[in-house]
Amino acid sequence: MLSEWGELGKTGSTGGQYGKVGQLVRRRNLGDVGWLIEHWGIEPDAMQAFLEGAIQMGNMSAGHVDAMLAHCPDAPAVLNGKCNLVRMAVLSSCATSYECVELRARMVSDLIERGFKVSARDKTQVADLCREAEAIHKKVEKAKRVEKQKAAAKAARKAEVSRRVHTGVLETHEADLSNCDSTELRHVDRYFKLWSCCKRGEREPGCTEPK
Repeated sequence: MLSEWGELGKTGSTGGQYGKVGQLVRRRNLGDVGWLIEHWGIEPDAMQAFLEGAIQMGNMSAGHVDAMLAHCPDAPAVLNGKCNLVRMAVLSSCATSYECVELRARMVSDLIERGFKVSARDKTQVADLCREAEAIHKKVEKAKRVEKQKAAAKAARKAEVSRRVHTGVLETHEADLSNCDSTELRHVDRYFKLWSCCKRGEREPGCTEPK
């Protein structure tokens, strides 16, 4: 069953299908950890396979650990002496660029907050990772704020333009077609309309704020 626990951690679903005779057969997911523990048991190797699978794929969340702790409260104490999950999260190559940094930092934080220890040799790397993730987070949030401000300014300009009106009247003008050949004449309108107030085209936005 170790491979099934690993598959559950990696993909959020077991690889096989399970159910009692006469019941709907279905895969088991993260919400079924209690059912799986009841039917499979939960040895330290299984807990390790489950969490390592999630860390490997970069999808480990607080939910993975909490689902385990709900049925095995001593999981951190057991696994701290068996494997180094925090180090695995620090070194995970689960994604690329800044996403990898943020994912790794989140996994590290979730593990530490729930009792998984940082070894002495990993403390510097953990601190560096958290600082880098925080810097990236601030940069991303700043970019979001700038984009939001730009969108708001664009919407304000659009609203301002939509309020404008033309104070004049549409005047019909005849185009100068004297220099056009027969081919060009087929694609040029003889008459066009301009607003007398601003000489803009018929469908152009207003030129004056309403009083």
